[in-house]
Amino acid sequence: MDLPTKLDEIRLSIPQILEQVSKEKFHEEKMKTLQMNNHLGLQIFLKAWIHPNITFKLPRGHIPVRNPDNHTGETPTGLYQLEKLHQWIAGTTECERMSSIERERLFMSFADSLDRTELPCLIAMKDKDRTGYPGIYDQVVVDAFPDMFTEEEKKLLNPEKPKPKPGPNKSKNN
Repeated sequence: MDLPTKLDEIRLSIPQILEQVSKEKFHEEKMKTLQMNNHLGLQIFLKAWIHPNITFKLPRGHIPVRNPDNHTGETPTGLYQLEKLHQWIAGTTECERMSSIERERLFMSFADSLDRTELPCLIAMKDKDRTGYPGIYDQVVVDAFPDMFTEEEKKLLNPEKPKPKPGPNKSKNN
Protein backbone atom coordinates (compact mmCIF):
# COMPACT_ATOMS: atom_id res chain seq x y z
CA MET A 1 0.00 0.00 0.00
CA ASP A 2 1.36 3.41 -0.96
CA LEU A 3 1.33 6.16 1.61
CA PRO A 4 -0.18 9.53 0.71
CA THR A 5 2.33 11.87 -0.87
CA LYS A 6 0.79 15.15 0.21
CA LEU A 7 -0.45 16.08 3.64
CA ASP A 8 -1.93 19.33 4.88
CA GLU A 9 -1.14 18.78 8.54
CA ILE A 10 2.37 18.97 9.91
CA ARG A 11 3.66 15.60 11.03
CA LEU A 12 7.33 16.36 11.65
CA SER A 13 9.32 19.52 12.24
CA ILE A 14 11.66 20.66 9.49
CA PRO A 15 14.75 19.58 11.51
CA GLN A 16 13.20 16.13 11.97
CA ILE A 17 12.49 15.86 8.24
CA LEU A 18 16.03 16.94 7.33
CA GLU A 19 17.49 14.45 9.79
CA GLN A 20 15.33 11.62 8.48
CA VAL A 21 16.07 12.38 4.81
CA SER A 22 19.78 12.73 5.51
CA LYS A 23 19.89 9.29 7.17
CA GLU A 24 18.02 7.47 4.38
CA LYS A 25 20.32 5.40 2.20
CA PHE A 26 18.36 5.30 -1.02
CA HIS A 27 17.32 8.14 -3.31
CA GLU A 28 13.71 6.91 -3.60
CA GLU A 29 13.34 6.73 0.18
CA LYS A 30 14.65 10.28 0.55
CA MET A 31 12.13 11.46 -2.04
CA LYS A 32 9.25 9.62 -0.33
CA THR A 33 10.12 11.17 3.02
CA LEU A 34 10.11 14.66 1.53
CA GLN A 35 6.87 14.04 -0.36
CA MET A 36 5.10 12.55 2.67
CA ASN A 37 5.93 15.70 4.63
CA ASN A 38 5.16 18.09 1.79
CA HIS A 39 4.14 21.51 3.01
CA LEU A 40 4.56 25.00 1.54
CA GLY A 41 6.78 25.96 4.48
CA LEU A 42 9.08 22.99 3.83
CA GLN A 43 9.31 23.86 0.14
CA ILE A 44 10.11 27.51 0.92
CA PHE A 45 12.82 26.40 3.35
CA LEU A 46 14.37 23.92 0.91
CA LYS A 47 14.35 26.36 -2.00
CA ALA A 48 15.95 29.12 0.07
CA TRP A 49 18.50 26.64 1.38
CA ILE A 50 19.68 25.10 -1.89
CA HIS A 51 19.05 27.77 -4.54
CA PRO A 52 22.43 29.38 -5.29
CA ASN A 53 20.95 32.76 -6.26
CA ILE A 54 19.03 33.20 -3.01
CA THR A 55 21.39 34.89 -0.58
CA PHE A 56 20.58 36.44 2.75
CA LYS A 57 21.64 39.98 3.61
CA LEU A 58 22.42 39.01 7.18
CA PRO A 59 25.62 38.37 9.13
CA ARG A 60 26.91 34.81 8.92
CA GLY A 61 27.13 32.51 11.89
CA HIS A 62 25.43 32.24 15.26
CA ILE A 63 22.18 34.05 16.01
CA PRO A 64 21.94 35.60 19.48
CA VAL A 65 18.52 34.67 20.85
CA ARG A 66 16.86 35.81 24.07
CA ASN A 67 15.68 32.39 25.18
CA PRO A 68 17.97 29.66 23.80
CA ASP A 69 16.11 27.03 25.85
CA ASN A 70 12.74 27.67 24.20
CA HIS A 71 11.26 24.19 23.79
CA THR A 72 7.60 23.32 24.14
CA GLY A 73 7.93 19.56 23.77
CA GLU A 74 5.47 19.60 20.88
CA THR A 75 6.36 19.34 17.20
CA PRO A 76 8.03 22.68 16.45
CA THR A 77 6.39 24.48 13.54
CA GLY A 78 8.14 27.87 13.56
CA LEU A 79 10.23 27.21 10.45
CA TYR A 80 7.04 26.52 8.52
CA GLN A 81 6.20 30.23 8.96
CA LEU A 82 8.59 31.62 6.35
CA GLU A 83 6.15 33.85 4.47
CA LYS A 84 8.25 36.93 5.26
CA LEU A 85 11.52 35.35 4.17
CA HIS A 86 11.82 37.90 1.35
CA GLN A 87 12.61 40.56 3.99
CA TRP A 88 16.06 39.02 4.43
CA ILE A 89 16.86 37.97 0.85
CA ALA A 90 19.36 40.26 -0.87
CA GLY A 91 17.96 42.08 -3.86
CA THR A 92 14.29 42.04 -2.87
CA THR A 93 12.54 45.37 -2.53
CA GLU A 94 11.60 44.76 1.11
CA CYS A 95 15.14 43.79 2.07
CA GLU A 96 16.83 46.68 0.29
CA ARG A 97 14.37 49.21 1.75
CA MET A 98 15.30 48.29 5.34
CA SER A 99 18.38 49.35 7.21
CA SER A 100 20.78 46.60 8.30
CA ILE A 101 19.81 47.09 11.92
CA GLU A 102 16.08 46.87 11.21
CA ARG A 103 16.58 43.76 9.03
CA GLU A 104 18.69 42.03 11.68
CA ARG A 105 16.20 42.91 14.45
CA LEU A 106 13.34 41.38 12.47
CA PHE A 107 15.42 38.27 11.84
CA MET A 108 16.40 37.95 15.49
CA SER A 109 12.78 38.43 16.50
CA PHE A 110 11.82 35.57 14.18
CA ALA A 111 14.68 33.44 15.59
CA ASP A 112 13.45 34.18 19.14
CA SER A 113 10.07 32.71 18.25
CA LEU A 114 11.56 29.39 17.13
CA ASP A 115 12.03 26.22 19.10
CA ARG A 116 15.67 25.60 20.04
CA THR A 117 15.72 22.53 17.77
CA GLU A 118 14.91 24.75 14.78
CA LEU A 119 17.68 27.33 15.30
CA PRO A 120 20.48 25.25 13.74
CA CYS A 121 18.35 24.78 10.61
CA LEU A 122 17.62 28.50 10.39
CA ILE A 123 21.35 29.24 10.64
CA ALA A 124 22.12 26.55 8.05
CA MET A 125 19.55 28.04 5.66
CA LYS A 126 20.81 31.60 6.18
CA ASP A 127 24.46 30.58 5.71
CA LYS A 128 23.76 28.01 2.95
CA ASP A 129 25.50 25.39 5.06
CA ARG A 130 24.52 21.79 4.31
CA THR A 131 27.29 20.08 6.26
CA GLY A 132 24.90 19.14 9.07
CA TYR A 133 22.70 17.22 6.64
CA PRO A 134 25.03 15.61 4.08
CA GLY A 135 22.35 13.27 2.75
CA ILE A 136 20.30 16.12 1.29
CA TYR A 137 21.38 17.15 -2.17
CA ASP A 138 19.88 19.21 -4.99
CA GLN A 139 18.66 16.31 -7.13
CA VAL A 140 16.60 14.69 -4.38
CA VAL A 141 14.78 17.97 -3.77
CA VAL A 142 14.19 18.48 -7.51
CA ASP A 143 12.94 14.89 -7.90
CA ALA A 144 10.68 15.12 -4.84
CA PHE A 145 9.19 18.48 -5.88
CA PRO A 146 9.60 18.82 -9.66
CA ASP A 147 7.47 21.97 -9.85
CA MET A 148 9.51 23.86 -7.23
CA PHE A 149 12.11 25.10 -9.71
CA THR A 150 11.81 26.49 -13.22
CA GLU A 151 13.93 24.91 -15.94
CA GLU A 152 16.33 27.86 -15.75
CA GLU A 153 16.67 27.44 -11.98
CA LYS A 154 17.32 23.71 -12.34
CA LYS A 155 20.32 24.54 -14.53
CA LEU A 156 21.81 26.50 -11.60
CA LEU A 157 21.59 23.56 -9.20
CA ASN A 158 24.34 21.02 -8.73
CA PRO A 159 23.32 17.67 -10.27
CA GLU A 160 26.92 16.43 -10.05
CA LYS A 161 26.63 15.20 -6.50
CA PRO A 162 26.12 11.47 -6.95
CA LYS A 163 22.88 9.91 -5.85
CA PRO A 164 22.94 6.98 -3.46
CA LYS A 165 22.00 3.59 -4.78
CA PRO A 166 18.51 3.57 -6.28
CA GLY A 167 17.36 0.99 -3.76
CA PRO A 168 16.96 -2.74 -3.48
CA ASN A 169 14.95 -4.58 -6.10
CA LYS A 170 11.49 -4.87 -4.57
CA SER A 171 10.15 -7.57 -6.90
CA LYS A 172 9.62 -10.95 -5.25
CA ASN A 173 10.02 -14.18 -7.14
CA ASN A 174 8.26 -16.41 -4.63
